[in-house]
Amino acid sequence: MYEIIASLAIWKITVMLMEYDGPLDSVKFIRESIQNIQGVLGKELLNFDCFFCFSTVVAIPFATFSPNFILYWFALSGIALLINAIYERLER
Repeated sequence: MYEIIASLAIWKITVMLMEYDGPLDSVKFIRESIQNIQGVLGKELLNFDCFFCFSTVVAIPFATFSPNFILYWFALSGIALLINAIYERLER
């Protein structure tokens, strides 16, 4: 049950950070602040144009305290990608 709820949260957070501006442009400010990060977390890793790339980054905190970090990290991101694919199909 945790995996489904976490994947839904990952999907919604990713969509929110990629597409919405939020009240008083608060989410836009967060997005622009993240895009300005330099170094290891540069523009290649935090790519706001690619749902696949960015959902993988968003899934990291959700998998941090699991016993199998890598497995949960990619599984949660993968489920979020499936949710996004289903949503896009239903949206058409």
